[in-house]
Amino acid sequence: MIERLEIAAKQSKGKLAISNEQEALSFEDLLQTATEWRDRLASYPKGTRLLISLPGGPVFLAVQLAAIDAGLIFAAIPHETPPEGQAKYFDLFQPDLALGQEGLREMRPKTRAPLPEEAAMLQFTSGSTGLPKGIVLGKKQLLANIDLNKAHIRQSAPGPVFCPIPQFHAMGNAVVLEYLLEGIPVHTSNRFVPAFELGRITEFECTAVLASPNWFQLLLRLGALSAERQPSLRAMTLGTASVDPDLVENLRKAFPHANIHLRYGLSESVGALTRLDLGPGQRLEARGLVGSSVQGVEIASLPDLQAEPSELRAKSPCACLGQLVSKDRFESLQNKEGWLSTGDLGSMDEQGRIHLRGRSSSFLKSAGHRIEPGEIETVLRSFPSVLEAVVIGIPDPLLGQKIAAGLEVEGTLNPKDLRLHCRKFLPLYKIPQLIKEITPFPRTAAGKPDLAGVRALLEPDG
Repeated sequence: MIERLEIAAKQSKGKLAISNEQEALSFEDLLQTATEWRDRLASYPKGTRLLISLPGGPVFLAVQLAAIDAGLIFAAIPHETPPEGQAKYFDLFQPDLALGQEGLREMRPKTRAPLPEEAAMLQFTSGSTGLPKGIVLGKKQLLANIDLNKAHIRQSAPGPVFCPIPQFHAMGNAVVLEYLLEGIPVHTSNRFVPAFELGRITEFECTAVLASPNWFQLLLRLGALSAERQPSLRAMTLGTASVDPDLVENLRKAFPHANIHLRYGLSESVGALTRLDLGPGQRLEARGLVGSSVQGVEIASLPDLQAEPSELRAKSPCACLGQLVSKDRFESLQNKEGWLSTGDLGSMDEQGRIHLRGRSSSFLKSAGHRIEPGEIETVLRSFPSVLEAVVIGIPDPLLGQKIAAGLEVEGTLNPKDLRLHCRKFLPLYKIPQLIKEITPFPRTAAGKPDLAGVRALLEPDG
């Protein structure tokens, strides 16, 4: 990875490479910082597990590149996760080293599952139990994604790009590696402050923004995003499973001459699986349309739009090595033929373009994050007066889905205290925006929570 950075540094000599809200490094300084970290980490045995909790940006990237080149296994968690919330990540990954604001410290891992010899990085994602799972990637997969995207990157964003998706997030991390290791500066963000972020886009003359749909939606609503205010912008990429055609239309009005790209991917496979490129004047025909598979990716045959959708499966050189399900169990996610199941239902039109038609699991998508309700329900139930909790996603034009929780409560409930309790264990984006006490609490004949009944009471008209 550092070898790729060396090439980029030679090609982009003197240029700024990466920045966040607090600091910025040139390609040469980033290379030096990464090399120093590699020399430091090289003293540890191959396969040593390193978990970091740092803001995205220069240091995060330098440590990541250094760890991978030194033969360590790198993983990152949100830097604002409270200590109580960090415990589940430590328990799953069982790191040998931890790096945070207080510096590098050695840990004492317990019994843990062996990972593949080629493992280089672990990407955390939520599991069906509400606990995190770890998607295991190799250096080969990370580099393959960069190679598969070279042509698109050079064509879509020859200048600096802005990416407000955190680097601990699968897409945020992929974007930084894709662009920066091709010699294109990347400016990152760790906290949403619209005026400041737009100011940085202007200051660094960014030619493209890669963000979640809600980021674009909110800034458009504020009237702060337009070709007049950001004249350097020529391309926008929306990372999502499904985009509202009205959002694309509003972006088109704000930037008549820009290219708009829709990018669909998974934590289980680095980078994009499909892409839809909309040039000036082109509109998004339908919600769920995510385009054709990117070069090098194969999508299993899907039914046409008139038939019942089936689960979308993909073969990709960027597909993960497997998944760390628990601290003592690692499993492959591909079948014997090499197909990776995405969990999304899809169809294909006459042009070979893929239309997503919903999820085959219970995950919800809020503010660009893939969220498993079970994790939030577990935290809510751990509050003293909460007997039962059901978490669902309610359609929201800004967030995609708003996180809503229906509670069965004993005695009185102080919503402020409950939110403070959630904040101890969950990052902000997982805390429900709507919390509602329900009496009587809907249950099935078997005594289990009636999900449909709870949803009916949480929906806006319920």
